[in-house]
Amino acid sequence: MRMRMSIMSVRAAGMMAMLGLTPVPLGIMAHPLNSTTPSLNDWMTCNGKLYFGTAASPSHFDDTRWMEILKNHHHFGQVTPENSQKVRPVISLFRLKSLTAAPKWKSTEPERGVFNFTTADINMREAQKNNQLVRCHTLIWYNDLPDWLSTTTWDNATLIAVMENHIKEVVTHFRGQCRSWDVVNEALNDDGTYRQTLWYNTIGPAYISMAYDMVAKYDPDAKLYYNDYGIESINNKSLAAMELVRGLKDQGNRIDGVGLQAHYPVVLAPSYDDQVQVMQAFANLGVEVALTELDVFIEIPETQSQVDTQAQIYADSVRACVDVPACIGVTVWGFYDPYSWVNNDTVPGYGDPDLWWANYTTKPAYTAIGDILGGC
Repeated sequence: MRMRMSIMSVRAAGMMAMLGLTPVPLGIMAHPLNSTTPSLNDWMTCNGKLYFGTAASPSHFDDTRWMEILKNHHHFGQVTPENSQKVRPVISLFRLKSLTAAPKWKSTEPERGVFNFTTADINMREAQKNNQLVRCHTLIWYNDLPDWLSTTTWDNATLIAVMENHIKEVVTHFRGQCRSWDVVNEALNDDGTYRQTLWYNTIGPAYISMAYDMVAKYDPDAKLYYNDYGIESINNKSLAAMELVRGLKDQGNRIDGVGLQAHYPVVLAPSYDDQVQVMQAFANLGVEVALTELDVFIEIPETQSQVDTQAQIYADSVRACVDVPACIGVTVWGFYDPYSWVNNDTVPGYGDPDLWWANYTTKPAYTAIGDILGGC
C-alpha cells in the first residue's frame, strides 16, 4: 500500500501560500500534541506487542513541545537513553558504516574507576515518571572507549578486570530499572568477521561471552541483548550474528534478545519479507527480537515520492514486527526531524528521517503505521 498526500492537504498548502502563511511540508498529517486519544504505543500494545518506543536525550528536555510528545504514554511506552554524540550508522555509497563521535564509556567512566551517571539518571527519572520501559544502551562497544582505556596497552587479565568493574558499577547502579541491556554493540564487520577492537585484539572473541556472564551476574532480571546494524535481512553479517547467538547458547551463556537497529536510507531498505525472514531466523534460536533504532532517511529536498516511500518503509518494518511473534516492539531513533542525528553533515544529501516534521505535526509515515496497526 502506497501512502499518498490527500487532495485536501494539497489545497490547504496552496491556500496557505496564497495567504502568505508558512506552507506545510509535503504529505503532512496533523496529530494533536496533548492528545489522550490512542497513538503509536496504544496501537502497538493492542496488537500484542510490549511497546512502541523512542530514543531520547536530556539535551532536549527544555523543549516544551518536544517533551509533550515524549512523555505522552499514548505515543511512547518505552525509552532508550540517547547519547546525542554516540556512534551511529551512516550512509556512504549506500552502505552502512560508523561515524565516530564522543563514546559513551567516556561519559560514564571518564577516568579509571571514576563514574558519572548524571545524564543517564536524568533520562531514567523522566522515563519512570512517565511510566515508560527503558532499554539500557550500551555496555561493551568498540567506540565506547575513553583515552585512558584506548591509549593503554593492556594484558588479557587486566583488561578483563577493567571490563568487569565497568559492567559491575554501571549495571549495579541501574539494577532493576532496565527492561533490557544492550550488552555488546556492533561486534561484527559487514562481511561477518569479528570487528578488530581493543576487546577482540586483547581478549579474543571470549570477551563477548564474558560480558554476558557479567551482566547476568549483576542484573539477573534484565533481558540481555546483542545489538547491531545491517542485520535486518539475511546476509553475511546477520548470519554471523546468528552464529554468535548460537555459540553463546551452546556455551551456556544467557542471551535473551537481538536488536536490529534498522537505520534505513529511503533508497535502500529491506522489504517486509526480508525483515520477517531474518526476525524469524533469530527467533528460531530461542531469543526475542526488536527493532531498536528505526529511522528512514529521505533525500533532501524531499519529494512526494520520497515521503511516500518513507511511509511505506516504516509501515513494512512495523508490520514485520507485528507479524513475528518473537518481535516484542519497535523503537524509533528519535521522533522529531530537527533533533535527528541525520543531517547533511552526517549523511550528505539526506535528512528528515523521523515521524514528526519540524513544525511538530506528524508525517504520512505516522499515519501509515496507524493503518498497519489497525488503529486499535
